[in-house]
Parts: sequence; C-alpha cells; structure tokens
Amino acid sequence: MRLLLAMLVLTIAGCMTTTKTPISIREVVDDIEGETSIVDTKITKYQKLIKQFPAEPKHRERLAAFFWQKEDHMSALAELATARKLDPENTKYDYMEGQIQQSIGNYAQAEVSYRRVITKLPEDGFTGPHFDLADLYLETDRPMKAKAELQKCIAIDPVDPLPHYYLGTLAYENKDSDTAIKAYERYMELGGNRFHAMVRRRLMALQPGLGRTRYTGE
Repeated sequence: MRLLLAMLVLTIAGCMTTTKTPISIREVVDDIEGETSIVDTKITKYQKLIKQFPAEPKHRERLAAFFWQKEDHMSALAELATARKLDPENTKYDYMEGQIQQSIGNYAQAEVSYRRVITKLPEDGFTGPHFDLADLYLETDRPMKAKAELQKCIAIDPVDPLPHYYLGTLAYENKDSDTAIKAYERYMELGGNRFHAMVRRRLMALQPGLGRTRYTGE
C-alpha cells in the first residue's frame, strides 16, 4: 500500500489547483574543487542573509529547503519553526514541515502540520495537504481515512483525474469491482494519461469481453 501514492510527493505532491514543484532531496552537485556543493553554498548564502535580515521569514524558508535537500532535517524544522513565528498565517511553513516530518516517519506530527495548513485555507482553495494526508494514511494503514481525503480532493478540484485513479486502485486492491470500475472510468473520462495503460488493462480484466470491446475498439 505504501507504493500506491509513493510518487505523489515526488511528482505532484497533491491533486492541487496549483501544482507545486517538489524539492529534490538528493540534488547535491560538487563544485570544481570537489570540496563543497551547490547546496552548501546556498546554505551559507541564506545564513548570511538571515544575519542581515533576521525578521525576514522567506530566507528561513529557503534555508530550510536546502537543509532538507542535504537531509539535515532537524535544522530544516528549526528554521521553519522560526519562520512560522515570524509569519504565523503563512501555510508554506506548516506544509513543508508536514512533508519533512512524514519523510522521517514522524507521522503524528506530520498529520498535525497538514491539518494546520487545512485550517488556514479556504475549503475550496488547495488540495495538496489533503493528498499528502491520503499518502500518510496509506503509509500508516488507514485506507478509509485516505479515501476520505481523496474525496475531498475531488470536491475541491472535480476535473483532476488523479484522485479517481487512486480511489479506483484502493477499490481494486480491496476487490470492490463496481467501485473500481466507476473510479477508473471517471479517470479515463477526465483525460488521465499517466496511468492510462494500467487503467485500461484493469478495466478490461474487471469486465471480460465488454472491457476489450469498450476500451480498445475491437
């Protein structure tokens, strides 16, 4: 089940109205002398900026992102905590904190962070934290809670095909053929292409004879 939404954080990090660009955790490039990295250089840059502008939270957010890239999770979380104190209504700090906590297995704290994001946002504004919560619930074997979060994604962004794919896959893995067919067909109707071939094969398998005629034109 962990693999079900494994690519969410790495590729889309949520079925959101506005797509976020995920952070590449291991993007470390050696410089000419092979002693430092671009990430280290960026960390030094933002540490200097913070000394100059200690009340500017965006510098701490960027520093946290580079600490995360370097897998210095505690330093990243410390910078985000300070940024949140400086700008408590900004959801970016809670959101990144949730992703970091989830990545290191602190699921309870990650859930708190995602929920904090949701309480600060309008109900119809952003599906990312709902999708991340669905991922978290699947990691921790709570499929019904994951299903509820995916349904919230659909309520916020009805034309995004991805939550239908994941709902279909949940149903497929639980041998709920009718629900799987309905969700997968909706995914196809909405133009989903990332998992198109897999969905077509499963629909054909779930509907022998009818499936082949309906989904291949044969």
